[in-house]
Amino acid sequence: FFVVKYYSVPPTGFSDPSVSGLFEAEDIHRLGITSANATLPSALMMLDPEEYPTLSHALRACRRGSVLVHRSPLGINGTFDPSRSRRGRVGDRIYPSDVLAQQIERGGCLYDAARPPPLELPVVYEDDHFAIVNKPAGVEVHAHPQRDADDGEDDSASATIR
Repeated sequence: FFVVKYYSVPPTGFSDPSVSGLFEAEDIHRLGITSANATLPSALMMLDPEEYPTLSHALRACRRGSVLVHRSPLGINGTFDPSRSRRGRVGDRIYPSDVLAQQIERGGCLYDAARPPPLELPVVYEDDHFAIVNKPAGVEVHAHPQRDADDGEDDSASATIR
């Protein structure tokens, strides 16, 4: 995994959640959100409303394990200490001075952001659960485990749409 973005919770905590317009009063009471104590999904929504515009986006990131929680400020030179962090879960509480990190999988079957996929497939339809692509005849849908292990490249259509 590779950390692509950091979110620092201010030492004074979050601003009043009801003022931010993200939550209804009953949700604030039900979730126990205060300026010094918020759930991980609600903290993500308050810290980066563009990346996490809805609660379902934030919940999905937590369930995928793409958020790390660091229980103290970053080191002197801005270092993220892996021994003081762990993968965030939906029920985790976030406190002042915590640092959250968004991570992506690198290597394995996902492509490096700096390297484009081996072929372009036109996307006909895409949402949060599936994608419909116009795949040319002859392009494999899934990688062949023995043949693709030799060169380490996955030229299948499934790797392209990830």
